[in-house]
Amino acid sequence: MELLEGEHEVWSGRPSWRSMLAFYIKWGIIALLAGASLLGILGALLAVSTAAIIQVVIQELLDERDRRADEKLDPTIVSAALRE
Repeated sequence: MELLEGEHEVWSGRPSWRSMLAFYIKWGIIALLAGASLLGILGALLAVSTAAIIQVVIQELLDERDRRADEKLDPTIVSAALRE
């Protein structure tokens, strides 16, 4: 990734499995409590499902952004989806 003028890299790499698990548990509980406080048990079920859907959509958007950035850096890279 190319940095713009004045930017600097703070951290590089992937988060550990522990931090990922803690993240999903924390936000799952927050979604559960928020949904339950608004609509009871039905709200809790809907909140957890909605949080999972949002997480999948965001992850797919970030993955696509990374694929496009890789293709910009090396135009010979073609994603597996385009080959099929």
